[in-house]
Amino acid sequence: HLDGTGYPRSAAGRGTHLASRVVQLADVYDALGTHRPYRAAMPTEKIRQIMSERSGTAYESDLLGVFFEMVTNRTAASDRNAKAAAPTCDPLAA
Repeated sequence: HLDGTGYPRSAAGRGTHLASRVVQLADVYDALGTHRPYRAAMPTEKIRQIMSERSGTAYESDLLGVFFEMVTNRTAASDRNAKAAAPTCDPLAA
């Protein structure tokens, strides 16, 4: 965690490698958004709320903001690609 309460060796803040902090965000986001036998997958807004509540203690605020921006951009691009690839049901479309 950013506040030093996590592993390894209670490293805190920028004392942990940037890659580790990014992977931590991705791991938490994925874990919360994935169905588990003991709970349903959470919607994106709930995940953002939970992660934002821990901003500054578990996650670096600036990094979390960039992560959310990247996820939003990726989701928007995936939505555009899905719409472009969707088959048309219009019998008159050529």
